[in-house]
Amino acid sequence: MSFNLAGDPILSARFTLRVFEAHQLVFEMDFDGPVELGRQRSGEARPYHRSHQGEVTRVVVAPLAQTEVSRQHVRLEPAADGALACTNISRSASIVAPGGLTLAPGESQEVEPPLLLTLGDRVVRVEREREDQQFEGLGAKTQAPGSDSAEPEKLRDLIENATGGTDAQDLVAWLRGVMGVFQSAASQPDFLNQAVTAAASIADLDATSIVEWTGGDWRVAAGHVKADSTHAWRPSRRMLDRVREGGMTFRSQPGAQLSETGVTRAEVAAIVAAPILNAQGEVVAALYGEKRRGGLPEGYAISELDAMLVELLASSVAAGLARLQQEKVAVAAQVQLEQFFTPELARTLAAQPGLLEAKDIEISVLFSDLCSFSATTERAGGPTTLEWLHEVMSLLADCVLEEQGVLVDFQGDGMMAMWGAPAEQPDHAQRACQAAVNILRRLPELSAKWEPSIKCPTQVGIGINSGAARVGNIGSRQKFKYGALGNVVNIGARVQQATRRMGVDLLVTEATARLVSGVFECRPLGQTRLNNISQEILLHELPAEPDGPWRDSTRAYAESLSLCQQGDLHRAAASLTQALSARPHDQPTLMLLSRVIEAIRGGGGGFEHVWDLSRKPA
Repeated sequence: MSFNLAGDPILSARFTLRVFEAHQLVFEMDFDGPVELGRQRSGEARPYHRSHQGEVTRVVVAPLAQTEVSRQHVRLEPAADGALACTNISRSASIVAPGGLTLAPGESQEVEPPLLLTLGDRVVRVEREREDQQFEGLGAKTQAPGSDSAEPEKLRDLIENATGGTDAQDLVAWLRGVMGVFQSAASQPDFLNQAVTAAASIADLDATSIVEWTGGDWRVAAGHVKADSTHAWRPSRRMLDRVREGGMTFRSQPGAQLSETGVTRAEVAAIVAAPILNAQGEVVAALYGEKRRGGLPEGYAISELDAMLVELLASSVAAGLARLQQEKVAVAAQVQLEQFFTPELARTLAAQPGLLEAKDIEISVLFSDLCSFSATTERAGGPTTLEWLHEVMSLLADCVLEEQGVLVDFQGDGMMAMWGAPAEQPDHAQRACQAAVNILRRLPELSAKWEPSIKCPTQVGIGINSGAARVGNIGSRQKFKYGALGNVVNIGARVQQATRRMGVDLLVTEATARLVSGVFECRPLGQTRLNNISQEILLHELPAEPDGPWRDSTRAYAESLSLCQQGDLHRAAASLTQALSARPHDQPTLMLLSRVIEAIRGGGGGFEHVWDLSRKPA
């Protein structure tokens, strides 16, 4: 008896594409040629319809009404050395993906998978086909996948039954065939076809199939009939029902009443069927096979050894189905985590979910907000604003993830990020400040690109605070949202709001400034009273590019603030006026001078040492 799978239809796709909607896997396909993703055309079937245009496979990933996705949006194609060629085939929309990938219409770039794309309200993930994985100890399992009650004597029983005309070489060939299916189940989506082909070869069966129990009925999922067979056939319903009811392998012998299989009674000799179980031990399918009479009066019997081999193959299929389901759940979970965390941290959290449990820890939070967003929306219109906002938010998110931060939330034109959890980061404040500085350094290039369209520069205000917080899932059972709660978060949000009042791009609290002393230069701006915060907060400006004039202004500002605290307002005013001659657009100096002049006009006793930002400006 030989075992040969040459010519079997083994899937050769090099990449797997998955589409997620609201963190749920809604579409999956494998491909090894060009794929085009786009919005539904008029008259075209709804998502996720597939069509073939020459060698290109087109997939509809968005309905007709979702106009932010182009009808032809992106083309994906395998490239050399396992890379993936990503081409923007949209006429108007840019493509921005985590990791710094930005493609203008018509541009193409080779990337290393995995690739994560956001198309409207859907997330597309493309990754390389999984490599074969080795399994240990599966050769003796005949019960539910993962069951602790697997029969350790099964393989020994099988070997003891290999007597008589069966030699050791035949047995080794059989077992190699079984292990081939185990290996296929770990890595190939079409392992059902390989399993039925292997069953026919190993147990010398004329017809084999995997039949699923679904919707209260049996449905053939994969089948194999010997090339020399001229008979149409269908599995025996009586045998399948017996397997489902008994939860064990059954076989029939020559002479049994089997005419309802669809092959004449004179042709069928014997049949065998083994249950395929899910993790709960329920029969979800069966591996079915039959032997024909081949002209013999009684035909060929199915031996106990044959039945045990079929049962062993059924166990491999059960393990494969369980593995594929686990992979789908794991990928969906990882895609969800990658919306908040870096891919590396997402993989760690998927493997160690305990890291996401609620705990108290020292963190740094960053809040950002786009300036003049409402006015820009009104002026530029919805489609342009949406594309601009997407590119800005992608830049902010990239800067956060590059510093191993957590994307907690996006709300309109605002973002919240966090460092220090779920994995501890002793340098959380430094990472938060570096991410903020990177944002401010990269923003001018984006601003120059978009200013002709939106008719104004792109600016953000950023606030950072550090301290103890309670971190964990602050969402619900229905929607995961990893974040933090506590006063440190409330203060951080108010600090961001203060950037507009104080005329600077980036403010940090005294708590953060202490943690980054010696790494970043900061300018103390004075004690402030923030909206709905009872304690006074000392705020610092953190510039993206500190230079000589800024340092001169910082010294002058500190001297003037000290004079104000001593009550010498006239000298403070003179010092501030001189500083403004060197940097006339320094907003903190201008605002401090305004407060000093107002106090002088009031008689000199009205200078407020605490800058009250909780009151709306007059």
